[in-house]
Amino acid sequence: GLFDASGLAAGPYNVTYTYSDANQCTNSDGAVVTVNALPKVACPSPALFDVDCGVSASVAQAATDSKFNTWFNSFAGLNSDPNIEVVAVQYVYSPSNADPVGASNAPLNPIIGVPGSIETSVTVTWTIRNIETGCESSCSSTFTMSFNCRIGCQTTPTPAACNGESSGSIQVQGSNGIPPYNFYLYNSNDLNNVIYSVMGVNDEPGGALFSNLPAGAYTILITDAVQTLEDATACDATITQPDALSLSLEMQPENCVGTATGSISATFSGGVSPYMVSIDNGTASEQLSPFSFTGLNAGNHTIKIVDANGCEISEDIEVELIPCDDDYCTYTQGFYGNYGGLGCTQDLGVVNSQIMMRKALELVGGSFDFGSVSTGNYFTLKLSDVIGAANPRDNNIYKMLPGGGSPRRLVGFATYDVYSTWSDNDPLTTKASRRGAINNNLLSQTMTLFFNIQVDGGLGDLDLEASFATAKTIECGSNIPNMETVQVFSIPQSVINYLNSNGGATVGNLFILANKALGGENIGGLSHSNINAAVDAINRGYDECRVGVAIPEVIVEDVTVFSDLNITASPNPFKEYITLSYQFNYDSAVDIQIYDTKGSLLYQFKDTDAYFGKEMKIDVNFNHAGGELYILKLMTNKEVVTHKIVSGNQ
Repeated sequence: GLFDASGLAAGPYNVTYTYSDANQCTNSDGAVVTVNALPKVACPSPALFDVDCGVSASVAQAATDSKFNTWFNSFAGLNSDPNIEVVAVQYVYSPSNADPVGASNAPLNPIIGVPGSIETSVTVTWTIRNIETGCESSCSSTFTMSFNCRIGCQTTPTPAACNGESSGSIQVQGSNGIPPYNFYLYNSNDLNNVIYSVMGVNDEPGGALFSNLPAGAYTILITDAVQTLEDATACDATITQPDALSLSLEMQPENCVGTATGSISATFSGGVSPYMVSIDNGTASEQLSPFSFTGLNAGNHTIKIVDANGCEISEDIEVELIPCDDDYCTYTQGFYGNYGGLGCTQDLGVVNSQIMMRKALELVGGSFDFGSVSTGNYFTLKLSDVIGAANPRDNNIYKMLPGGGSPRRLVGFATYDVYSTWSDNDPLTTKASRRGAINNNLLSQTMTLFFNIQVDGGLGDLDLEASFATAKTIECGSNIPNMETVQVFSIPQSVINYLNSNGGATVGNLFILANKALGGENIGGLSHSNINAAVDAINRGYDECRVGVAIPEVIVEDVTVFSDLNITASPNPFKEYITLSYQFNYDSAVDIQIYDTKGSLLYQFKDTDAYFGKEMKIDVNFNHAGGELYILKLMTNKEVVTHKIVSGNQ
């Protein structure tokens, strides 16, 4: 039989064999059997290496191969007995798809990276044999690679230069992977469709530039020699854009042909400041919003705004033309009732009220009858009322004007220098404080219109409209309006209708109508108040020389309708008189008080005959020097208003 050495330690053993036959005959023999020792085998210690990142796959693989070969070849140094030979080497990979079978580095070295695995390893089992004894031994050890070459990503977006333009860009950088890198650009809300791609970038770090992009959110996927699209590194970038440029234009019209008084105000925003602004392809200049172009003629103009990025916006606007009408110079009761006032005239230049009234009466032969001689209801104004006194301020006209009182027809005849004709307190007041003042506002307004028509020869032909706007002239004798002084006036439509049916709606015919009303003639059912309002509108509408202009869309001031207390005081500075103009439309007396700056009451009067359009003349009877400040306080049953007034040099 065979000697079974299983489980026996190495060494010599005496073996005795005994044989017996069927007859129980026996025989014995012996031998020495030697159990040879197994060859000693030593494996390299397990090894852990990091894969080189940021290099190409071939370089990384070569480095890995070198590390593995050094580790693998150390087995030979550990087992240098010449009687030993390696009879088998076995490789077991973890994970199994790290097995390089069929790859260029097969069969020994593991591939550098396995998708989804941070570590890959190969366990090597060596089997050796003792050449003399034929005994074999084996050992195993593991070589492990740590794969930390995950692609890193950095993006640098550049905003779009202009709103809505495709001028943005994204600079993207991939690093720490295994080049070559591939870059895929997507809209962040659609990762199924690639917009652009940059492939095969072998640099480390590797970069790609995506240009001509509109504003929006983007996602870039980066792959390399190891990471696939299924395992790609993703990074996001947002391209911004400036707000859209906006431009709004407002124009002010040119006043009179060729005056270059038009303007355009440009308000702009958005984009990126600073802004370059130009008009009609002219030289651009850096400006802030809003900016006004002045000195423009009527016509179409183009405004262009260019921002710091070169984005531009332009708009056209038409500068309108306000044709210049003839200028007319009228004055109010307060002016004609004040000797010290100066006014512009077309023929005489700048003169005082006495010169104007003297001219008016001289033009009609030295006197004028207001009202109707045929009915016997009229008032005669004489040249002597204007120039008869040695001291001009003592002339009758400066007592009569400014007038007041309810508008009404005259009753009988009256003239200033015949006291008996108005001793009944009509149409002049007999009260001591206002003795001789007209107390019929229609008479005082019509008298004022008479002076205006005579002094301004063209006024009588002026056509009337129910609503009209005027503006002060820029200087005496000019017909160029100052559009910052536009006011709108109204004439009752009933008066316009009457005049159109009786010769035409002109200032001259209005003057005739006013005299008919004063004379008690047939005025077709019109009220004296409406006629008075029409005359007042003309006297004030062209006060101190004004020009007819278009009614603005936004009315600067409607001086014929008042919901609040409005009482003006003139002149300011004053000398001997202050004229108050009542422009409120409710029934109330007016308390008039004047205080000095210490609060001392210097003047007080209660006007119980207040009404819309009345001009109230105050005789300043307290001591005052030039340049002193006073407070004028005016009170109705609803409101209180104060004015600062200054005394002029005597």
